[in-house]
Amino acid sequence: MLEIVRVDYHNPSHRDALLTLLNHYACDPMGGGEPLPAQTQATLLDEMAKRPQVFSFLAYLNDQPVGLVNCVEGFSTFAAKPLINVHDIAVLDGYRGQGIAQKLLAAVEAEAVQRGCCKLTLEVLQGNEPGQLAYRKYGFEPYQLDASMGKAEFWQKVLPSKQLDTLGLRCPEPVMMVRVAIRNMAPGDMLEVIADDPATTRDIPSFCRFMDHELVAAETATTPYRYVIRKGS
Repeated sequence: MLEIVRVDYHNPSHRDALLTLLNHYACDPMGGGEPLPAQTQATLLDEMAKRPQVFSFLAYLNDQPVGLVNCVEGFSTFAAKPLINVHDIAVLDGYRGQGIAQKLLAAVEAEAVQRGCCKLTLEVLQGNEPGQLAYRKYGFEPYQLDASMGKAEFWQKVLPSKQLDTLGLRCPEPVMMVRVAIRNMAPGDMLEVIADDPATTRDIPSFCRFMDHELVAAETATTPYRYVIRKGS
């Protein structure tokens, strides 16, 4: 028997099921092909619980969690009404093609109607043909305003998780500040360093190599200088 359950982010069994299913999705080629960072797994449920605009449903088949949907309430300025973005939806291998995703979407739609929302939105990869078929079956279609302008694309810019602004500071103190900040990065962190003194950031590339961190961006043609550093998992 299939049962759709609203997630209680404080319920231990719900927390375990959500993380297990989300990691399964993350490890799928359509989810990026690797598990969630340890830091994300440690904080995700508590962060979701803080936000009333975030909600989730689990699909249980014979008491086993087999499907998940995570949603975020947004807002449409064109309609002056809230909307619901289907942020993640996943069904375990071996249980796909049984209508579980359709049941999860129906639960989301019911919640959206209760909240007075004007529409549901989601993002789907061009290569995810099974997902596209499932979404079209439920009534989704690519977003466009004027057909002559083409379909909308989903773009993103990943922001650093931390920033160290050393503008106006001079060596040697800022150099040590930068090194300490880089050393203290947690797995998955991104650090943005901004400086107007070249001596402050001169050894950042070599120090990143020493610490086995990734230098994502280095803008040094003009001041202020900007570096973005990522620490791997």
